[in-house]
Amino acid sequence: MSNPNEMEMLDKQRIEAFIRQDVREYARLCDATGMDPEDSELYRWGIAILNQEKDQKEMSELREKHSEFERTLARKIPIERYKAFLNQAKERKISISDLYSGTAQKRSLLLKFFPEDFAPGKLRDLTSRREHAIGTIFKGVADYAKRRMKEQREQRRAERN
Repeated sequence: MSNPNEMEMLDKQRIEAFIRQDVREYARLCDATGMDPEDSELYRWGIAILNQEKDQKEMSELREKHSEFERTLARKIPIERYKAFLNQAKERKISISDLYSGTAQKRSLLLKFFPEDFAPGKLRDLTSRREHAIGTIFKGVADYAKRRMKEQREQRRAERN
């Protein structure tokens, strides 16, 4: 941001956002200009909202990737691996529905059973994922595993009849 006119314009917009109490825009422009906020509470509120929006965007992207991932999994991973994955989760008493608990254990199981997808540098590298993202991925894989197992049971019943 070396252009002085651009900096002046952004600072003017920042002050206008402050006057309007537009917390999102004020926080964004404080960061963009490098200016200290006049109202630290207004700034923190704006940052909280911006972070929440960023998290929601990440979650949406994760859901989209998860759908693609499920289609890929259906073609290549044997159901026995899913059964073992769910059994390990049950043995370790890992909550599937609580996205924020047991993050280290969830990461460990995902890497153990699905390294081709979750290891560093792979399609869904877990390295920089936050705990809720790990929880969401874990829940998605567990739910998918349960569906596959249910489908297999139903298919076997149908074959017997």
